[in-house]
Amino acid sequence: MTENSKQIRFLLCSPGDSVEGGIPAVVLGLRKVFEQLNGVHYKKINYGKPKRNINILLRLFYELIQVINFIITSVSFNSHFNFIQSSFGKKAIIRDTIHLYITLVLRRKFLLQLHGGELADLEDWSKFWYKISINLLKKSTGVIVTSKEEHEILLSLNINKNVYQINNPIVFPRQIPKKKFKTNPPYTIIFASRLIPTKGIEDLLHSIKLIQGDFILKIFGTGSLFDSARNYIIDSNLEKRVQLLGDVSLEDLLVEYANGDIYIFPSYHDEGFPMAFFYALCSSMAIVSTRIRPIKDFLKDGFNCLWIDLKSPRSIANQLNTLLNNQSMIEKFSQNNSVFLELFSPSNIAPQVNNIFESILETQG
Repeated sequence: MTENSKQIRFLLCSPGDSVEGGIPAVVLGLRKVFEQLNGVHYKKINYGKPKRNINILLRLFYELIQVINFIITSVSFNSHFNFIQSSFGKKAIIRDTIHLYITLVLRRKFLLQLHGGELADLEDWSKFWYKISINLLKKSTGVIVTSKEEHEILLSLNINKNVYQINNPIVFPRQIPKKKFKTNPPYTIIFASRLIPTKGIEDLLHSIKLIQGDFILKIFGTGSLFDSARNYIIDSNLEKRVQLLGDVSLEDLLVEYANGDIYIFPSYHDEGFPMAFFYALCSSMAIVSTRIRPIKDFLKDGFNCLWIDLKSPRSIANQLNTLLNNQSMIEKFSQNNSVFLELFSPSNIAPQVNNIFESILETQG
C-alpha cells in the first residue's frame, strides 16, 4: 500500500508449494510483490490440493481441515479480505463457493484470482454449473484475470463487480547462466507443460518426422499422456531426437531454458497465464506457439515468435523448419524477448496490485 494508506491484512489461499502447475509459481512472484507494498500483512494457507498424488479420501480429509483452518485463521488474523487463487474448474468452483459464503458470514471481503479455467465455455455448461459460477463471480468483491480475453468475457457477463486484469509477476528463484547463442547446430527445442491432450503434445510428436535440420527436442512434464508419449517415441525410433525427461524443479528447468534455443507451445488449453511458457519467454527463448490467451497479448508473429495453427503437426513442423534454418531469426526473437523479464518483474506489477487492494478496501458490502 502507499505510505499514507492504512495497514491491511489478508489471507493468501493457494495450493501447497509442492503441487504441480503454475499457481505455486505465480504465488512465488506475488509474495515478492507483497514485500514491496507498505502496510500489507498476510498469511498464506493451503487451499485445495496440499501435495501431489493423494487419494480421494485423503483429499476430502485435507479439504475439511483446510476449511476449519480457513475459519480459524481468518478470525484470529482479523483479515480484511481473503485472496483466493483458483483454477476455476468445476471442482475449484465448489470449493471457492464454500469459502465465499464462509467469508461473507465472517463479514470479510473475497478477492478471487482466476488462473485459466473455462470462462469462455460458461454458456455451454448445464444450468446448475452456470448458475453457481455466475453466483460466485457476482458475490466476490473483486475478480482478477490475466488476459484481455478473460477480462472481456467477465465484463460481458455484467457481474457488476470490480474486474481487474494484471500480469503475473515472474521471479527467478536463483540466478541462472546468461543465454549464449549457438553458432552451430544441433539446436535445442524445449516443450515444458503437462502431458495432456489439450497441451498439444501429440501434435508435437507427430510433427517430428516432418522437421528437418539438426535438433534435439527436450520434453519436460508428466501427465496422462506420459506413457503413450514414451511408447510413441520408442515405436517411431525417435530416441536420438526426442528426450522425455519428466518433471524437474523450476531451478533446473530455468537452466535448461538458458541453454535452449526454441520454446514450442502447441497448446489449445484454456490457458490463464501459463507460467512455464512465460518463464521461457523471460529466459529470452525464441518462441513457436499457438495464438491463444494471454500469449497473443504480448507476442507478434515475425518479431518475437512464429504462430502455429491449432492441432496441426504440419504447421508445427513448418514453423520449426523456418527457425532451424535461420539462425539470425532465432537470435532476433531471443533479443526481442529479453525485455519481458523487466515487464513482468514484481516492481512493475506492485503498483497494479496496490491499486486493486485499495479498490477492494473501498468497496462497500
